[in-house]
Amino acid sequence: MSFNLKNQTTLTGHISTDIYFKEVGDKKIPYAFFVIAVKQNYKTNGAYETDFIPIVAWRQQATFLQDNAMKGQLVTLQCSVTTKSMNVGQKRKTEIGLKLENFSLLEHKQAVIIRQTNKNMQVYPEDAFPPEDVMSQFDQAYGVEGMDQSGFPNGGFA
Repeated sequence: MSFNLKNQTTLTGHISTDIYFKEVGDKKIPYAFFVIAVKQNYKTNGAYETDFIPIVAWRQQATFLQDNAMKGQLVTLQCSVTTKSMNVGQKRKTEIGLKLENFSLLEHKQAVIIRQTNKNMQVYPEDAFPPEDVMSQFDQAYGVEGMDQSGFPNGGFA
């Protein structure tokens, strides 16, 4: 038996933040960051839990998402898992991230707009979405200006 080993994960959920877009570095490489809300496939205390997963996109994908995707839109994403390890004081720290490889928009922007303006729309509690300043926190924590396509500062492993 042979296995086709791949670093790939597939997620389906709703974009839960605005697409944070900027061009980074001297070459002005397009970069996008957003969070996808993915419902767990099991219940806790009678209700489904939701995971909020940060995603990084680069180049054409970042530009396309900026122009065509919006908060609330249903998407399927294929991502690769990226890791970076570093020494912090006396401890070894490992960061894990998801870099967008491929995606499908599963509904049109107009459908999202109609759903959001529908008076019968389900009301979500305030804590159902990540904090509004999640992108600025991400920028500060990871120094986006120094990132390359690995999704980590200074090209990942130093």
